[in-house]
Amino acid sequence: MMPRTEKTTAEVAAELNAHERECALRYDAILRRLDDGSKRFDKLDRWVMGLYATIVAVALAAIFAPF
Repeated sequence: MMPRTEKTTAEVAAELNAHERECALRYDAILRRLDDGSKRFDKLDRWVMGLYATIVAVALAAIFAPF
C-alpha cells in the first residue's frame, strides 16, 4: 500500500476542475443521447399512430362495405 500524502489546496482545486470538466462532457453526451432517443421515439410514435389509423380504416371498411 502506498503511503498517504497530503495534497495542497492548488492540487485539490486542479483535480476538482478536471473532474468538473469531465462531468460536463459526460452530461453533454447524455443530453445528446436523450435528444436522439426522443427523435427516434417520435418517429416510432408516428408509425404506431399510422398503424392504428390503418386498423380502424380496415375495420370500418369491413363493417360498411359488402364483400
